[in-house]
Amino acid sequence: MKKHRYFLIAIAALVLGIVVASQFTNRPARPEISATYLPGGKPVTEFSLVDSRGRPFDHDALEGRWSLLFFGYTYCPDVCPMTLNVMANAYRRIEEAGGETPQVVLVSVDPQRDTPERLAEYTGYFHPDFIGATGERDQIDRLTKSLGVAYAIHEDPDGDGQYLVDHSGMVFAINPNGDFQALFSDTFDAEQIAHDYLALRDTWTN
Repeated sequence: MKKHRYFLIAIAALVLGIVVASQFTNRPARPEISATYLPGGKPVTEFSLVDSRGRPFDHDALEGRWSLLFFGYTYCPDVCPMTLNVMANAYRRIEEAGGETPQVVLVSVDPQRDTPERLAEYTGYFHPDFIGATGERDQIDRLTKSLGVAYAIHEDPDGDGQYLVDHSGMVFAINPNGDFQALFSDTFDAEQIAHDYLALRDTWTN
C-alpha cells in the first residue's frame, strides 16, 4: 500500500514537473528588436474616435491585428510627412516579407482642422492602406494619456487658422489584444522598423 502511495506521489510530481516545464518552454521569446519592448504589454484605455473612412475607431479597432499608431496632424510642416514617408517604405518591406501587415494610423491631435475627409486624402498620399483618426478633444486626450503621448497646440493670434502643434514623433506598436507592446523612437530607418515589426509579429503569442 505504501509503495502504491509513493508511486502515485512520484507520478503526480512528474506530471507537475512537466506542466511547469511546458509553461516555461511555451513562453514567447523576447524579440530581438531595437524598439523599446514592454513585456506583457500595457493596457490601452477605452476611447472613441472616428477614422478617415467615417467608421468608429475605438479600442475594438485595435484588436485582431497589429497596429502602428503615430500622433500628429496634417498641417505639420516636417515631422509628420517625414515619418509617414518612412512608414510607407517600411510597410512595403513588410508586404514583401509576406504575412499579416499592420494597421498604420495617423491619430490627429488637431481635430479643429483635420476632418476625416482631409485625413483620408493626407494618409492616402503616403499609402492607400494608411488611415487617419480623430475626434473630440477629451477622447483624443484619453488615448494620448494612456500611451504617454505629449502634444501642445500653439495659440492662433491672427485667427487665420495658421498655427503649429508640438507633438511626439514616436510610433506606438499595439498588439492584437489591443495592448501597447513596443515603442519606436527611431522613426527614420524604414528597414529597422520593418525588421522590428516582423520580429514582434512572428514572436508574439496570445
